[in-house]
This record gives sequence, structure tokens and C-alpha cells, in this order.
Amino acid sequence: MSKRFLMPGDFWDTGLIEQRLEEKAARGWMPVSFSGYSSGKFEKAEPQTLRFRLEPWRRETYEEQCGREDAYREMGWQFAAVLGDYRVYYTRDPGAPELYTDPATQCWAWERQLRKFRRNDLIALALLAVWTVL
Repeated sequence: MSKRFLMPGDFWDTGLIEQRLEEKAARGWMPVSFSGYSSGKFEKAEPQTLRFRLEPWRRETYEEQCGREDAYREMGWQFAAVLGDYRVYYTRDPGAPELYTDPATQCWAWERQLRKFRRNDLIALALLAVWTVL
């Protein structure tokens, strides 16, 4: 059985999104897919305690992605789904290491994501201005 749930409206608050996903897993709902940032499709599962982490999407080759996925699996993390510009991972192991242990690397990944969002917002505003003038 599957069901759609709304996701938190603030996609910048990744901690809130991770918390919401953990709450859903504790109630027995596992994410399968997401429609942008607004809603997600969840399937009924056994209630379980999971940790979720969101990682900014990055441009990489297929081989690089496979290598990173293998490293994450070795650390105890599994890929769940893509949520907008984030990749969602979960682990059942409460002692599993975090995906990012280097704050400088984590900061770099999030800054890239922020620049992308700002660029997209500026393009949207420019198009809106042109459309308004016309």
C-alpha cells in the first residue's frame, strides 16, 4: 500500500525534512519517490527507527556516483529517493558515521547548492520583469 504525504514547505530547512522522514519511518512509512519538494510517495513498512540525511545533488559521472554510493553503503547508508535537488539517504545503524565528517567539504557542497538556487531565482525574476514589460 502506498500513500502521498506533503513535505515541509521550507526546503532550506533540511533538518526539518530529515526529522519528518524519521517520524514517517517510525510510523511505518518509507519514502519511495518525491514530486519536487511538495509531496512524497511512501509505502507501508514495519515501523522502524531510521536516520535520514539529505545531500545536495551534484554533477558527477556515473562512475563517480557509483563509487560514492558504494562508499556510503560501506558506511551503512542506503539511497532512498531524490527530493528536488537533494538525494535522500537512510541508515538503520544508530552508530553509522555521518555522510560528511569534514565541515569544509560540507560547507562547499551547500554553498554550491545555494549559488544554484540564487541563480535560478535571478533568472526567474528577470523573466518575470521582461514578461511584465511586454
